[in-house]
Amino acid sequence: MLKQKRQMQILELLHRDGEATVSALSRSFGVAEMTIRRDLESLCARGCVVRTHGGALPGSLPANDIRPDRETENTILAGKEGKYAVAKKALSCIRDGTTVYFDADETVMMLANCVPASQHIGALTHSVPIARELMERQFVTVILIGGELKKSGLSCRGPAAEDMLERFRFDLAFVGVNAVGRDGGLYTVSMADAGLKRRIIAAADRCIVLADSSKLFKQSFCRFADLSETGMLMTDDGIAADQLAVLSALDIQVSVAKTNRQRPVLHG
Repeated sequence: MLKQKRQMQILELLHRDGEATVSALSRSFGVAEMTIRRDLESLCARGCVVRTHGGALPGSLPANDIRPDRETENTILAGKEGKYAVAKKALSCIRDGTTVYFDADETVMMLANCVPASQHIGALTHSVPIARELMERQFVTVILIGGELKKSGLSCRGPAAEDMLERFRFDLAFVGVNAVGRDGGLYTVSMADAGLKRRIIAAADRCIVLADSSKLFKQSFCRFADLSETGMLMTDDGIAADQLAVLSALDIQVSVAKTNRQRPVLHG
């Protein structure tokens, strides 16, 4: 479930029941208690809830007052649907006992959110939010790659992070991109991010690029690799038939995640 939708449902539960505990919300939504605590902290900062010991009460701002209009909410959820479908499909590639690198990327973050509490893996990442999310899993060992902390997105990068990556090899890496070119080029927005992504690909036995269909056949500032250097492109079913044909002609393996775009995303 997307964070925005979960937080809206938490508010609805609080206004219906008058109060709720972190543990009860965790069971209801099937997420870790730390995830619920972060949801409540976010809602508290917006004046929507009042935190209590172990839970929360509804705040002074009614749930209806913070709900975006129907058109805006539809747009937000529809924009996330491709990423979420890709993340769910990527989860099937993770096997117990493997070491997995999680790039600093929105779709990869969604994948981290989907990792079940029972998963036994070693996880590496330079993303602080992803490391924090995976630490909630009892059987996941997390290694945070350090370096210069990028304030937007809270990820580490730079020479220190690249040097630290030299020490590791991992079974699988999930890499995010800002764009995938028509010729299979992979793009990001900065040279610092490009250098780190190149190191991730080099250190992985298998690399999967996660890119929803909105990023296909576009360009961004810095080209850091080609799809041919990775094992697979995973995207959603918004990919056009001609795009798929071009990538197939380049001998690039493409895995397509199914969305549910025809289903209404809101109820009530």
